[in-house]
Amino acid sequence: MTTLTIDRRQSALGAETTGVDVSRLLEDPDIPHAVPAAPEAHGVPVFPGLRIDDAGQVAFSRRLGRVEVLGPGETPEIFRVTVDPRKNPAAAYLRGTFDWHIDGCTDDVPIMATILSAHAVADAGGHTEFASSYAAFDQLTEEERSSPLWLRVVHTFGAAQRLVNDRPSPEELALWRARPPKVHPPVWTTRHGDEAIT
Repeated sequence: MTTLTIDRRQSALGAETTGVDVSRLLEDPDIPHAVPAAPEAHGVPVFPGLRIDDAGQVAFSRRLGRVEVLGPGETPEIFRVTVDPRKNPAAAYLRGTFDWHIDGCTDDVPIMATILSAHAVADAGGHTEFASSYAAFDQLTEEERSSPLWLRVVHTFGAAQRLVNDRPSPEELALWRARPPKVHPPVWTTRHGDEAIT
């Protein structure tokens, strides 16, 4: 098989990946090794014009590892990102993720990756933006990097939701509390020795 062509953008965040189509994502034995390595080396890998459907995205995800099941529905591994409650009953929750979040930080072990696919985009707004936690670590001063190792970051579902809903109903509070806070170290080290901020 031909290798992936990765064209890193000017920023530290993205790389355009070409030389791959849906059938290659689902069949090439080298893909499960090449794709997970791309974010650490190049930032967010983007596959322009891929046009993968939900079933293909789930099948590809399974080639990379365990896939989260998010709830009932035709494709329970897919979480539809929309603030339209007719299309996603959890739409109100998404407003609490607008400022900043890391997927999976309210789990005991954060997920390896999130795979996004745009099937319909808003006429205005609706942007998904990324920040490099590797670059953030690199910009810390030596004093900041040597902060006490006992420091921990507490990730809470309720804190994020209160940014957009400061008067939750008892039912909403119960839903938020169903996901207890998770505590993680402020810096993690990848398997290759790179350090990033959580």
